[in-house]
Amino acid sequence: MPNVRRAELTAATRGRTALLAALLWTVLVAALGGWISDLGLSSYREQTLAGADARLRSTRDTLSISFGQLAALPAFLVRRPAVRELMGRTDRPIKAGDPAQQLMQEDLQALARDFGLPFVALIDPSGELVASTATAPLPPGGKLPNLAKRAYFIEAMSQGIGVQFLLGRISTVPGLYVARRIEDEGRVLGVAVVKQDAEVLNRLLGDTSGHIT
Repeated sequence: MPNVRRAELTAATRGRTALLAALLWTVLVAALGGWISDLGLSSYREQTLAGADARLRSTRDTLSISFGQLAALPAFLVRRPAVRELMGRTDRPIKAGDPAQQLMQEDLQALARDFGLPFVALIDPSGELVASTATAPLPPGGKLPNLAKRAYFIEAMSQGIGVQFLLGRISTVPGLYVARRIEDEGRVLGVAVVKQDAEVLNRLLGDTSGHIT
């Protein structure tokens, strides 16, 4: 009889030991699985952050180069002798068909084509267009608009450079305007301005980051 009880106790002990071992193994497997999952998630997060950081750097560098080039164009224009000579003339307004004005129109058109710009212009101190690449239909009355109240014009006249994002007065297309003051021996002659359409800037961002948010 004692032998039977001893055998039963031994069997029960082995059963509990096996059950405990199974539970411990289950817990160990679950913990290991969770650790592996956390490790994979952490690695994924690190890769995602690294990719986002690389895209951000690329976007920043691309925008820096693009905006730097855009800002350099009006700076180039204001240093040209032909621009200073035309803008320094006192016989205002310059009549349509004036040889110097027509030649400047052609130069601005060529500059716009070379750099893919929709608008390049020279504006006198009163806000009137002296030469430009504007090709959209004129507003009612057939007269080009005065640009004296544009923020980029006001800033350029007072501070030397102006930047503004707004709708074009003639084209009605939004874009970024960058302007520079034209000077000659301390005399303010007007403003040179270039514009890049918002659609082009959006494509630039999209090509770099993959999407626009």
